[in-house]
Amino acid sequence: MPIARPLTATPGRALKGRFRVRGEPNLTTLMLLLASLARGTTVIYADTSAPAPEVAAALALLADLGASPETHDDRWQVSGLGALGLLAPSRGLQFSGAPRLLPLALGLLAPYDFAARFEAGPGLGVPPALIEALRGLGTTVDAVRTGQLPLTLRGARLGMPFVWRAPAAPGDNWVEAMLLAGLGLPGRSRLEGLAVLPEPALRLFRHFGADIVDFADANGLGLTIAGLPKLGARTLAPAGDPDIAALAIVAGLVVPGSDLVVENVPLAVARGGLVTALTEMGGKIQQLERRPAAGEEVVDLRVRHSALLGITVKATGLAPADLAPLAVAAAFAAGTTRLPRLGPTDKGERHQQLAAALSINGATALVDAGGLMVGRPRAGGRLGGSRVEAGRDARFGAAMLVLGLGAAEPVSIADESPLRAALPDWLGSLEALGAQFSRRLP
Repeated sequence: MPIARPLTATPGRALKGRFRVRGEPNLTTLMLLLASLARGTTVIYADTSAPAPEVAAALALLADLGASPETHDDRWQVSGLGALGLLAPSRGLQFSGAPRLLPLALGLLAPYDFAARFEAGPGLGVPPALIEALRGLGTTVDAVRTGQLPLTLRGARLGMPFVWRAPAAPGDNWVEAMLLAGLGLPGRSRLEGLAVLPEPALRLFRHFGADIVDFADANGLGLTIAGLPKLGARTLAPAGDPDIAALAIVAGLVVPGSDLVVENVPLAVARGGLVTALTEMGGKIQQLERRPAAGEEVVDLRVRHSALLGITVKATGLAPADLAPLAVAAAFAAGTTRLPRLGPTDKGERHQQLAAALSINGATALVDAGGLMVGRPRAGGRLGGSRVEAGRDARFGAAMLVLGLGAAEPVSIADESPLRAALPDWLGSLEALGAQFSRRLP
């Protein structure tokens, strides 16, 4: 069993400078796959020194399929082969540590009339519903155990457009996987019964030139996609990861004396529920430069340490990942902040986790039927001073470290390994701005 490596955030130093939010890994992965289907060389500007596991696996996948990605200090270059132009791999394709890439790769290769063997370590599989969706395209899927890797995929000799009715709760990247499959099949394929549309992914498909039309009918939302298009190579940069942007923004607000420029923030985040709530709490957040990035827009935000006030946060525009950064901000706010439950399926597990972590670090936190109420420590109390068990949840662990950077006493997480694996450059980026982390418990 791996040895846990505690990490402590030590308060006392202001954060100053520019924090560039790296590209969201899932969209960066999709960007690489679309680049392989475009004609010509796509240039993707990014910090390539420590790619997320999914991105590293996608680069390896493209090398196995003949797209020849090149890595430079500030960019990746992908030599696209056009729709249905990828080459048969000469070895098994590896997906260990990259569960979100797996559905995308299955969709990418489902139209190809060659055998592709998908391999991974224990614990990574393919839900039977996704296997049946692939078989509905005429693709053969052979596996020793249904739903488990390894498996071998081979597309039909004569591809045909498909109609796919989405299940009630499709898994991560299933819709994007079916869209990738549609690019490799003749005619116009149709996806039906979607509860929501993957808007950032759709913008990216369209940016490369995909012909996608959305519609609504009695069954819900839907998409049609034209197969075998002439996608064009692009020069682009991925928009920043919304979760990392949220953590950087809250750090700038709660660490005394801080003055940050958070770069490459998706416009949807800058206008979304989290930033709206933080501004209503009194956060000093100023929008600076705005520019296009990979089919959407990004902005730079100047964020300064602020005296925050408790509010009742509206659920509109909030994502589940916004709750932890907002709860951390609320622990520094005068008065009480109420964080809502996010719809009827929200059973409050995240609220309970946050309440426990904040309470042991001195904040007042209470979960009730309406959500989570958070406030500063009671009279005589101090914020911080305890260790949090974040488990494998890297972003929750990161939020607790942000709490420690602004608190009166240090805050620790029990194991930094998941955070370093999922957010490999996050700690170093904060340290460059003045943050202090220690590998010894307080």
